[in-house]
Amino acid sequence: MYNILIVDDEKIERNGIKLLLKRMGINLGVIEAENGKEAYDYLMSDDNKGEGHVDILLTDVKMPFMDGIELIRNVKDGGVKFKTIIFSGYNEFEYAKLAVKLGVEDYILKPVAPDEFKNTMLKVISELDEELRKNEDYNKQANSLRQFYLYSLINGSAANGIVKNTEFLNGFNRLVLIEFNSDFFGKYEFDFDKAVQIIKEEWESLYLNLNPQQSVILEAAKADTNYRIERFLSSLHNYIYEESSQFMYAAVSDVFSDYHKLSGVMDELEALMNNKFYQMDRYIYSNYVNEQTPVLVQIDDDALMKQMKQDIKMKDVTFLRIHFEA
Repeated sequence: MYNILIVDDEKIERNGIKLLLKRMGINLGVIEAENGKEAYDYLMSDDNKGEGHVDILLTDVKMPFMDGIELIRNVKDGGVKFKTIIFSGYNEFEYAKLAVKLGVEDYILKPVAPDEFKNTMLKVISELDEELRKNEDYNKQANSLRQFYLYSLINGSAANGIVKNTEFLNGFNRLVLIEFNSDFFGKYEFDFDKAVQIIKEEWESLYLNLNPQQSVILEAAKADTNYRIERFLSSLHNYIYEESSQFMYAAVSDVFSDYHKLSGVMDELEALMNNKFYQMDRYIYSNYVNEQTPVLVQIDDDALMKQMKQDIKMKDVTFLRIHFEA
């Protein structure tokens, strides 16, 4: 849902706009301001972020402290973006000319004509919808391109000149290989990417699915993150087990500085992942593994018996051994 900021020093005018929106069935989050200064303070504050972000500014012209034209000019100079509609009792050419220069979408005269108001609002909302769609398409394309570059680097294709733009990788310094013994990413209706975001620590990451059993997470981690990465992976493992009854293994690389050597880092992670055949009480493997590294979660007997039956059915000897020992 979009938000509209209604700016007018007359409360009756603000209430009239809200009533029009309600009668017309136009569903918008409504924020109010009594004058341009109050509106400016809101638009430049942290409140104008996230769910409270203003998408449409509907402002009067003549107001105390800061008029509508000054408000629009000051906020535009501050880099804040939104759709702007002026409604005013002043039908003056100079105001209209200034409004055009400031990129105002429409200029509505008071008293507001319902049909004109509705058409203007629907037009602006339609423009917002179109911009949102274009942004989503752009973000999807950009993410697909980033994933292609990352996949090429991991598979050593960078040397062949496939990867040309790697600026987005600046700051990334750790690779995590995630692996399942079953075709987890092909069989289960489970949003792994969403799970990563739910559990995610406060650092940037890039997720890439490699095949039905494997994925990687590229981290922009800080220097003191051995414990934090283990905590994140332990939480992710437990979340996935609770949601799907599947065990997740993770191999964590050392910190690296040259992402052009990611194929070598991947080879090291594949070697680390082989520890799951020898250290069957663990699911996180790294060169800094210690006694505090998490072990497999405890499971009740009934769940173990069900899981062993599933292991036999799937001919999964590794997990059958783990569950039998448990």
